[in-house]
Amino acid sequence: MPKQPLLRPCPVCSHTTGDVLHTQRFALFDDYPLPAEYDVVACDACGMIFADTAATQADYERYYATCSIYQDPSVSGEWDIRRQTESVKRMARLLESKDARILDIGCANGGLLQRFREAGFTNLVGVDPSTVCVVNARSRGVEAWQGSLSALPREVGACDLVILNSVLEHVLDVKGAIRAMASVCSPTGKLFLQVPDAAAYADHVHAPFQDFNTEHINHFSTDALDRVMAQFELGRCHSESVIVHGVSGFEFAELEAAYEMGPGSRGRGPGASELRAGIVRYIARSGELMGSLNRQIEKALGQSPKLIVWGTGQLAMKLLRETALSGARIVAFVDSNSVHRGRRIRGIPVLMPEDVNDPTVPVLIATLLHTEPIRARMRALGWANPVTTLSGATASR
Repeated sequence: MPKQPLLRPCPVCSHTTGDVLHTQRFALFDDYPLPAEYDVVACDACGMIFADTAATQADYERYYATCSIYQDPSVSGEWDIRRQTESVKRMARLLESKDARILDIGCANGGLLQRFREAGFTNLVGVDPSTVCVVNARSRGVEAWQGSLSALPREVGACDLVILNSVLEHVLDVKGAIRAMASVCSPTGKLFLQVPDAAAYADHVHAPFQDFNTEHINHFSTDALDRVMAQFELGRCHSESVIVHGVSGFEFAELEAAYEMGPGSRGRGPGASELRAGIVRYIARSGELMGSLNRQIEKALGQSPKLIVWGTGQLAMKLLRETALSGARIVAFVDSNSVHRGRRIRGIPVLMPEDVNDPTVPVLIATLLHTEPIRARMRALGWANPVTTLSGATASR
């Protein structure tokens, strides 16, 4: 695999060359601020695996301020509430008092902080770059402020627990994120990180390259987290890989780790070579699944070259670039997330389900995770359109 100079230095060790493991491509919304492709690389020096993206911090901040799917509160369902509740139980063990000041950076609509409140904690604050998310969180009684890791509002104060829950995998400047967390953490406080467990990607392939998306640009193991935290004299005091039951019962592995000032624990969990081997296996399994989906799409297009595509998520973005769907005659996209209302992909409009009024055009459901809820919505709306669903891997191996 060719070594190459990187567009983006390694987020853990700042090394500037790496091996290309995979090139990920997307077909994006016409107003999307992030790049349509990037290389997934392994750092030559420390083995960290990440997206070598040309995007800037300003690009990501604009994306999360204006395009985040989490602006629609309906994105979080019962499965997310269960996940948050279990996570709060584990974080609560790190705290000595229900009065502890708890900060959730990237709080979205305040769901995690609501779970803390339900567990009896009272001193809670959230920060999010989206003004819509801040308004949504405040409407739920959560103290929330607009801001980002590069501009934390002074109102957060000094905190006993600073949380990045499903955030660090999205961050271009990982060291800057840790520095920002530490700046609002009390001397005896803890930093809590929750990220997808990259070493376990290959065991939970439910959609091809699901973890290589426009937002997830860092792929962490415990070893990688330890390496970057040690640069700030922060040691690990807790870590755990947990299985999360997500949308439609699909399972995913998440890595949780807490850090405090001091040497902490080292040497637990996969190292750089194990992480790389797991990612290579993940790429191979994803490639096989993408090939299967392409064959299913070719069959559907053989019956009708004209389609409505329901779904504009990360899988649809890949299918539109990597499969026969790229040449299909798509008359409209459909998505129930209101943040997409009025947007376009390749000039084709994205409609809300209730705005579609042609019962004859076949529908391709371009998701593997949300198929049944979409079919239920179609039935509720009285759609009689022919429907093609995609079949993929539905169990861990």
